[in-house]
Amino acid sequence: MKTITALLVVGLGAMEVHHALNSPPSVEAASNAVASTETKLKDAATTTRDQAKQLSDGLAAPDRERALPQQLEDFNRSTERLLTLRDNLRKDIDDYKTAYNTKLGEFDQERNQIADPSTQRTITSLRRQTEQDMSERINNAQATLDHLDTVITQGTSLQHAAKCIMIADELHQHGTDLDQQLQATQQAANTYASTTSSLLARINHALTE
Repeated sequence: MKTITALLVVGLGAMEVHHALNSPPSVEAASNAVASTETKLKDAATTTRDQAKQLSDGLAAPDRERALPQQLEDFNRSTERLLTLRDNLRKDIDDYKTAYNTKLGEFDQERNQIADPSTQRTITSLRRQTEQDMSERINNAQATLDHLDTVITQGTSLQHAAKCIMIADELHQHGTDLDQQLQATQQAANTYASTTSSLLARINHALTE
Protein backbone atom coordinates (compact mmCIF):
# COMPACT_ATOMS: atom_id res chain seq x y z
CA MET A 1 0.00 0.00 0.00
CA LYS A 2 2.79 2.38 0.90
CA THR A 3 4.47 1.59 -2.42
CA ILE A 4 1.28 2.38 -4.35
CA THR A 5 0.84 5.62 -2.42
CA ALA A 6 4.42 6.62 -3.12
CA LEU A 7 3.98 5.90 -6.82
CA LEU A 8 0.81 8.00 -6.90
CA VAL A 9 2.62 10.89 -5.23
CA VAL A 10 5.49 10.65 -7.71
CA GLY A 11 3.06 10.41 -10.61
CA LEU A 12 1.10 13.44 -9.47
CA GLY A 13 4.32 15.37 -8.99
CA ALA A 14 5.45 14.48 -12.50
CA MET A 15 2.09 15.60 -13.91
CA GLU A 16 2.39 18.94 -12.13
CA VAL A 17 5.91 19.45 -13.50
CA HIS A 18 4.73 18.52 -17.00
CA HIS A 19 1.82 20.95 -16.72
CA ALA A 20 4.11 23.71 -15.47
CA LEU A 21 6.51 23.17 -18.37
CA ASN A 22 3.76 23.14 -21.00
CA SER A 23 1.38 25.75 -19.60
CA PRO A 24 1.63 29.23 -21.15
CA PRO A 25 3.31 31.98 -19.14
CA SER A 26 1.20 34.53 -17.36
CA VAL A 27 0.40 37.77 -19.20
CA GLU A 28 2.54 39.65 -16.69
CA ALA A 29 5.53 37.35 -17.21
CA ALA A 30 5.13 37.43 -20.99
CA SER A 31 4.76 41.22 -21.02
CA ASN A 32 7.83 41.63 -18.81
CA ALA A 33 9.81 39.34 -21.12
CA VAL A 34 8.91 41.44 -24.17
CA ALA A 35 9.83 44.66 -22.35
CA SER A 36 13.12 43.20 -21.11
CA THR A 37 14.14 41.97 -24.55
CA GLU A 38 13.23 45.28 -26.17
CA THR A 39 15.39 47.11 -23.62
CA LYS A 40 18.31 44.79 -24.40
CA LEU A 41 17.70 45.34 -28.10
CA LYS A 42 17.80 49.10 -27.66
CA ASP A 43 21.14 48.89 -25.85
CA ALA A 44 22.55 46.40 -28.36
CA ALA A 45 21.40 48.54 -31.29
CA THR A 46 23.14 51.57 -29.78
CA THR A 47 26.37 49.59 -29.37
CA THR A 48 26.16 48.23 -32.90
CA ARG A 49 25.49 51.71 -34.29
CA ASP A 50 28.59 53.09 -32.58
CA GLN A 51 30.72 50.22 -33.86
CA ALA A 52 29.29 50.64 -37.35
CA LYS A 53 30.41 54.28 -37.28
CA GLN A 54 33.88 53.22 -36.14
CA LEU A 55 34.00 50.68 -38.93
CA SER A 56 32.87 53.26 -41.47
CA ASP A 57 35.48 55.74 -40.23
CA GLY A 58 38.09 53.00 -40.32
CA LEU A 59 37.42 52.43 -44.01
CA ALA A 60 38.79 55.91 -44.73
CA ALA A 61 41.63 55.80 -42.20
CA PRO A 62 45.21 55.81 -43.52
CA ASP A 63 46.08 52.84 -41.27
CA ARG A 64 42.95 50.86 -42.07
CA GLU A 65 44.92 47.67 -42.76
CA ARG A 66 45.70 47.59 -39.04
CA ALA A 67 42.43 48.93 -37.62
CA LEU A 68 39.80 47.31 -39.84
CA PRO A 69 40.18 43.64 -38.84
CA GLN A 70 39.55 44.35 -35.13
CA GLN A 71 36.74 46.80 -35.87
CA LEU A 72 35.09 44.28 -38.16
CA GLU A 73 35.38 41.55 -35.54
CA ASP A 74 33.75 43.79 -32.92
CA PHE A 75 30.98 44.71 -35.32
CA ASN A 76 30.37 41.06 -36.20
CA ARG A 77 29.94 40.18 -32.52
CA SER A 78 27.46 43.02 -32.03
CA THR A 79 25.49 41.94 -35.10
CA GLU A 80 25.32 38.37 -33.80
CA ARG A 81 23.98 39.77 -30.53
CA LEU A 82 21.26 41.62 -32.43
CA LEU A 83 20.33 38.45 -34.31
CA THR A 84 19.97 36.52 -31.05
CA LEU A 85 17.86 39.24 -29.45
CA ARG A 86 15.68 39.48 -32.57
CA ASP A 87 14.92 35.76 -32.31
CA ASN A 88 14.27 36.15 -28.58
CA LEU A 89 11.84 39.00 -29.21
CA ARG A 90 9.97 36.98 -31.83
CA LYS A 91 9.53 34.16 -29.29
CA ASP A 92 8.54 36.60 -26.54
CA ILE A 93 5.86 38.10 -28.81
CA ASP A 94 4.46 34.64 -29.55
CA ASP A 95 4.40 33.83 -25.82
CA TYR A 96 2.68 37.13 -25.12
CA LYS A 97 -0.03 36.44 -27.71
CA THR A 98 -0.56 32.95 -26.29
CA ALA A 99 -0.82 34.22 -22.71
CA TYR A 100 -3.12 37.06 -23.73
CA ASN A 101 -5.45 34.80 -25.70
CA THR A 102 -5.59 32.38 -22.79
CA LYS A 103 -6.61 35.21 -20.48
CA LEU A 104 -9.19 36.42 -23.01
CA GLY A 105 -10.63 32.92 -22.96
CA GLU A 106 -11.14 33.28 -19.21
CA PHE A 107 -12.71 36.69 -19.86
CA ASP A 108 -15.17 35.13 -22.32
CA GLN A 109 -16.11 32.43 -19.82
CA GLU A 110 -16.98 35.08 -17.25
CA ARG A 111 -18.79 37.24 -19.79
CA ASN A 112 -20.95 34.31 -20.88
CA GLN A 113 -22.23 33.99 -17.32
CA ILE A 114 -23.64 37.53 -17.36
CA ALA A 115 -27.42 37.38 -17.71
CA ASP A 116 -28.18 41.10 -17.80
CA PRO A 117 -28.26 42.24 -21.49
CA SER A 118 -27.07 45.78 -20.76
CA THR A 119 -24.08 44.56 -18.75
CA GLN A 120 -23.40 41.94 -21.41
CA ARG A 121 -23.13 44.68 -24.06
CA THR A 122 -20.89 46.79 -21.85
CA ILE A 123 -18.54 43.89 -21.17
CA THR A 124 -18.52 42.93 -24.86
CA SER A 125 -17.45 46.49 -25.70
CA LEU A 126 -14.74 46.22 -23.05
CA ARG A 127 -13.51 43.03 -24.65
CA ARG A 128 -13.20 44.68 -28.06
CA GLN A 129 -11.21 47.54 -26.52
CA THR A 130 -8.99 45.11 -24.63
CA GLU A 131 -8.31 43.07 -27.76
CA GLN A 132 -7.58 46.26 -29.71
CA ASP A 133 -5.04 47.30 -27.09
CA MET A 134 -3.34 43.93 -27.41
CA SER A 135 -3.29 44.19 -31.21
CA GLU A 136 -1.64 47.61 -31.03
CA ARG A 137 1.07 46.29 -28.72
CA ILE A 138 1.65 43.30 -30.97
CA ASN A 139 1.81 45.54 -34.05
CA ASN A 140 4.31 47.85 -32.34
CA ALA A 141 6.49 44.89 -31.38
CA GLN A 142 6.25 43.51 -34.92
CA ALA A 143 7.24 46.91 -36.31
CA THR A 144 10.31 46.75 -34.08
CA LEU A 145 11.14 43.35 -35.55
CA ASP A 146 10.68 44.59 -39.11
CA HIS A 147 12.88 47.62 -38.51
CA LEU A 148 15.48 45.43 -36.86
CA ASP A 149 15.56 43.17 -39.92
CA THR A 150 16.27 46.24 -42.06
CA VAL A 151 19.05 47.37 -39.72
CA ILE A 152 20.63 43.91 -39.72
CA THR A 153 20.47 43.76 -43.54
CA GLN A 154 22.25 47.11 -43.76
CA GLY A 155 24.81 45.92 -41.23
CA THR A 156 25.43 42.79 -43.29
CA SER A 157 26.07 44.95 -46.35
CA LEU A 158 28.55 47.01 -44.35
CA GLN A 159 30.31 43.82 -43.24
CA HIS A 160 30.67 42.60 -46.81
CA ALA A 161 31.84 46.01 -48.00
CA ALA A 162 34.51 46.12 -45.29
CA LYS A 163 35.68 42.63 -46.19
CA CYS A 164 35.89 43.60 -49.88
CA ILE A 165 38.03 46.61 -49.00
CA MET A 166 40.26 44.46 -46.80
CA ILE A 167 40.70 41.96 -49.64
CA ALA A 168 41.45 44.78 -52.09
CA ASP A 169 44.01 46.24 -49.68
CA GLU A 170 45.61 42.81 -49.30
CA LEU A 171 45.78 42.31 -53.06
CA HIS A 172 47.18 45.81 -53.50
CA GLN A 173 49.84 45.15 -50.89
CA HIS A 174 50.79 41.87 -52.53
CA GLY A 175 50.88 43.66 -55.87
CA THR A 176 53.14 46.36 -54.46
CA ASP A 177 55.47 43.74 -52.99
CA LEU A 178 55.53 41.93 -56.31
CA ASP A 179 56.26 45.17 -58.17
CA GLN A 180 59.19 45.82 -55.85
CA GLN A 181 60.49 42.31 -56.36
CA LEU A 182 60.15 42.61 -60.14
CA GLN A 183 61.90 45.97 -60.07
CA ALA A 184 64.74 44.52 -58.05
CA THR A 185 64.95 41.56 -60.43
CA GLN A 186 64.96 43.90 -63.41
CA GLN A 187 67.75 45.96 -61.89
CA ALA A 188 69.75 42.81 -61.22
CA ALA A 189 69.17 41.66 -64.80
CA ASN A 190 70.25 45.04 -66.15
CA THR A 191 73.40 44.93 -64.02
CA TYR A 192 74.10 41.38 -65.21
CA ALA A 193 73.55 42.37 -68.83
CA SER A 194 75.85 45.37 -68.46
CA THR A 195 78.52 43.23 -66.83
CA THR A 196 78.37 40.49 -69.43
CA SER A 197 78.36 43.01 -72.25
CA SER A 198 81.43 44.66 -70.80
CA LEU A 199 83.20 41.32 -70.38
CA LEU A 200 82.31 40.21 -73.90
CA ALA A 201 83.62 43.51 -75.30
CA ARG A 202 86.91 43.05 -73.45
CA ILE A 203 87.17 39.49 -74.71
CA ASN A 204 86.47 40.54 -78.28
CA HIS A 205 88.96 43.37 -78.02
CA ALA A 206 91.64 41.07 -76.66
CA LEU A 207 91.09 38.53 -79.39
CA THR A 208 91.35 41.12 -82.16
CA GLU A 209 94.62 42.61 -81.01
